[in-house]
Amino acid sequence: MNRFWKPFAELATALKDSLTVDIFAEARFKIAVLYFVTGILIFSVASYVIYRQTVDIMQNAIPLIQQGTAQYGTGGASAAIVVQTVSAEVQRMNMTVGLWVILAMLLLAYIFAGTILFPIKRAMEKQRRFAADVAHELRTPLSVMKLDKEVALLNASTVTREELLAIMESNLEEVDRMARTTQFLLDFSHLESRLAKLTPVPIDLSSIVTRTTTFMQKVATEKGVLLKLLPTEAVTIKGNVTAVEEMLMNLLKNAIAYTPSGGTVTVSMAQKSHGNVVLTVADTGVGITDEDLPRLFEPFYRGKNTNGIRTDHQSGLGLAIVKELIRWHRATISVSSVSGDGTSIAIKFPLFVMKRGSAAS
Repeated sequence: MNRFWKPFAELATALKDSLTVDIFAEARFKIAVLYFVTGILIFSVASYVIYRQTVDIMQNAIPLIQQGTAQYGTGGASAAIVVQTVSAEVQRMNMTVGLWVILAMLLLAYIFAGTILFPIKRAMEKQRRFAADVAHELRTPLSVMKLDKEVALLNASTVTREELLAIMESNLEEVDRMARTTQFLLDFSHLESRLAKLTPVPIDLSSIVTRTTTFMQKVATEKGVLLKLLPTEAVTIKGNVTAVEEMLMNLLKNAIAYTPSGGTVTVSMAQKSHGNVVLTVADTGVGITDEDLPRLFEPFYRGKNTNGIRTDHQSGLGLAIVKELIRWHRATISVSSVSGDGTSIAIKFPLFVMKRGSAAS
């Protein structure tokens, strides 16, 4: 039993470490730096204002000194008048400047807190939605297993050996489904740390695309989908071979899964101006609705426009992984789709241009 729950405990720890500690540590550092810089600026301005006001007060006090000297000579009466006047003006000035400093600090603190904590709020909302999706993914197989056992118990006196074996097979399938989901979650939660250890190097994108497309031909054939690769030229980008293979494989799995039998998935590459190359995966599948497009790369999100197509072996994390891999490659992704008329996903990679006198690592 402990072996069954161990992956879930590891997953919870990984999610906690990846989604909270780093975010709050970064926010704490940003707030500390902003407060420090802002404090220096505000007190510098306040010091300058106090200095200017003090000079003005002393300049205004000169006529009083001259008047007191003319009236009383160099006696103490004139000094007392000057001291009282200057003291009152300085006190009033300090109260005014101090009040403005307090108001400025409060206003800036409110603005900074809102600006810096907004990504944290968004991340927490994303984490909450992610946890709800995880619960849904795991609740479904548990519900199936529970229902099977309840039916067997209600008919305990009449249930046959064959029916019990069928229930056990069904339960094993659901356990396998939960194990797959958990493994996908663990892989996704560790993706960022995996990428951090990689070093981008010059790689031949065209050979990776050819190899991955050839590998996925069997999957497409079993589904009755035609997988085509348009002619490509040798193109070099900076990245990681395994990461690009995983990226393209996830896109192809998704395209094949949502393309009915008899449909086509086309892979193509084209060099663009400004030193970019665009890798495109286009299908003639069910398409994506405008409602689904904004959430396409969210973990576990599946569009509503599936037209009855079953995707039991899809983890719901493929496109979320693709998004992270694309970000690591400093590439961009765009999606165009018409509901019921297919989808086209284009990834724009920056070309790698070798400088003269340097060698590829």
